[in-house]
Formats: sequence, structure tokens, C-alpha cells
Amino acid sequence: MSFNEYKEHNVRAGLGTAFCIMKPNETKYHIVAAVESMPAVFGSPENITFSSTTNMAVTNVQGKNTTENVTVNIPYNLDNIALMDEIVKTKCKFAYIDLEDFSGQEFVATPSYHMAEVGTTSIKTIVLDLTVEDAKPKITDDLYDLFQDTISFESTIPGNIVLEGTGKAEFIISTTPTSANITVESSATGVATASYTSGKLTITGVKAGSTIVTIKAVDSTNAYASNSRRIKVIVE
Repeated sequence: MSFNEYKEHNVRAGLGTAFCIMKPNETKYHIVAAVESMPAVFGSPENITFSSTTNMAVTNVQGKNTTENVTVNIPYNLDNIALMDEIVKTKCKFAYIDLEDFSGQEFVATPSYHMAEVGTTSIKTIVLDLTVEDAKPKITDDLYDLFQDTISFESTIPGNIVLEGTGKAEFIISTTPTSANITVESSATGVATASYTSGKLTITGVKAGSTIVTIKAVDSTNAYASNSRRIKVIVE
């Protein structure tokens, strides 16, 4: 299964709202996934019954807002699994951002995740459970300066490939921006090696087994958030 890229311009033209993350070592939000609806970060404020001996009427006053845990479904693939493993049980900043006017709601939460229940007619997704620890009760009207576009992989990269023996597979790697620095790595070089030269990724089988080839793209100017793709390689 190939990765479904959520490019910023596609989100703006389509769903328009993005679920974003700012990891502890980052200073800006970037997209995790596009969303069709935004779960409530705050529940309805509590009502407190107020009564006094000088007033015969019993009235209600507004109490505190209660934060609610947030659940988000994101695509099931090696890339998102790696992101979940990186942030699980780590306090991060999150935001729902409208990418037309860059308004949104920010909150701090600690994530956990699991695979969603899969039926005969449903597709696999990852359920991201966010324990909200702090949230801004008001919508922030301008998050533009806190949002960072992510490097996009423009070429099609498969989620998994099968090689026979010492066979090879080659893929063109193209990104936006084109100046992104590309590095590749195989988690088990004894099974398959990976190399990148002049815009081409070459994966070569060594012996039977499986490995994960990671393609990482980094922008040296820090204008774009880094991005990565992972390919499961099985050598028969």
C-alpha cells in the first residue's frame, strides 16, 4: 500500500482543515493528516447552582470548562507508525488549523495509539488517542507564523516491494522543494542495501529476509519541516 501524501495545497483545495503537531524539539506546527471534522477539545462548561437567603430565586452560574480527550483516525502505514512510535507518551503541542485563514485551536496532549478495528468493508487506520493536559479555550485567529509547510514527495513511492535474490528495484525521488537533501538507510543491510544517486533510489537484495528502507528529506534552510518515507522490502 503506497502512502497517501497530504500535501498542503491539496488540503487547502479539498478538506481545508489540518490536524497538526509541534514536537518538543520544534518551533512550528506541521501537518499530520487532513481531517473532515474537528473533535471538541473542550466540553460544555459546568453549571453551578447558586442560591442565597436574600434572593428567593435559585440561579445557575457558569463554571469551568472541562477538557475532553481527543481521538483522531489517521492513515495506517509505516510512515505514520514511525511517527506514533516517536511521539507516544511524549507531551506535544497539537492544533486544528484551517488552512484558508490559518485560524485554529491549540492544545497540549500526551498521545497513545492503536490499530482501529478492521471490518470486511473498512480500511486499516491508526487511532491516535490524545490525553489533553492544557488547551486554549478560545480559537486563535492567526496561526500563520506558527505553521510550517512540509517537504512533499512528488514521485510515487511504494509502501512495500518484493525482490528475488540479488535483484534490484529503482525509483525516482523528487521533492518540493527540489533543494531538499535526501538520505537513505536500510535497517538490515545484510538483507538489502539502499543507495541514492542523482535523484534515483536503488534497493538491492542480498539474502532472504525483510528490512525497512527509510528515505529522509531535510531542508537545510529550515523553511520546510523534514519528511520521510519507509518501504518494507522483502527478499525472497
